[in-house]
Amino acid sequence: MITRTLLSALLLSAAPVFGQCPQTTTTSESSSEESNSGLGWLFSNDDDDSDSYSDYSNDSEGINLPFRIGYGQYYNLYTSSRTLENPAGLEVDKSWLSSRPLNVIEIWFRVGTWKRTAIGWTIAFRKLGIYKNSTTIDVPTEMAGQSGRHALTYDFNKKANTFGGSMFYEPSIIGEDGDLFRLTARIDMGVYNYSYSATINYRDTCNCSQTPLSYRGSSSTLFSTRLGIGAELDFGVVGIKGLLGYEFQSAGWFTTKHQFDSWYGDFDRREYDYNGMPDDSRFSIPQYTEDKIRSRTGFLYAGFSVYLNLGDSE
Repeated sequence: MITRTLLSALLLSAAPVFGQCPQTTTTSESSSEESNSGLGWLFSNDDDDSDSYSDYSNDSEGINLPFRIGYGQYYNLYTSSRTLENPAGLEVDKSWLSSRPLNVIEIWFRVGTWKRTAIGWTIAFRKLGIYKNSTTIDVPTEMAGQSGRHALTYDFNKKANTFGGSMFYEPSIIGEDGDLFRLTARIDMGVYNYSYSATINYRDTCNCSQTPLSYRGSSSTLFSTRLGIGAELDFGVVGIKGLLGYEFQSAGWFTTKHQFDSWYGDFDRREYDYNGMPDDSRFSIPQYTEDKIRSRTGFLYAGFSVYLNLGDSE
């Protein structure tokens, strides 16, 4: 009886302990979960950092500047010219300075928060005049049929050009990069060189090219400033552009058109034995002279160009 009573008491005292075991296990699992969740923020933040890095990378890819290249021609609508010095009393005719279009190659970028400003460079050239003439001098009748006698053919070439370049600044008045239409202002500052040349060439009895006479020189190097207003239509990859402006040029020394037109090649036939290899001194350009006039010229011009968008404008 006493034994049975002791066993019953032991069982009753142990019951709360066994009843708490499942609760202890649950608490342990819960603590483990909390512990895991507490460590999990590291992995969660890593994923967030990865996403933010990806976003940053995508943003950085969109920072590329819109790069453009175009070709156009500028036509002079009005030329204002003033002769400053004419020491040789030359006939003044500078019409050739504006008789042909100015060919222009442009490279530029649009910059700024909304890409409303362009900066760029131009390369420009104009053919002022070009002339080529070929003259053949036949063997005289009294020498015809004699051994070693050859007719002489020589070419006379002359050309005048202008070549230069500038930097320009072009802010948008209306519109920004990516818009179909933009209205812009523009200022260019650059340097231009006016040059000319006159040469005589012939081929000797060995069929080798000879240049007995050559005049090459730089007429003048000038500073130029252009002020203008332009309009652009952008169709994605291709765009067109119009420009109206005025160009101011510094004063310089020029060979006149009248001088250029008067140059011709000549050959002294006196006592020539027609052996096909004449002395260089027999060739000349009689009207050639280094005399020039000093003048200042300005141009009211209109330009038209086509360009390609080669950069990312997004």
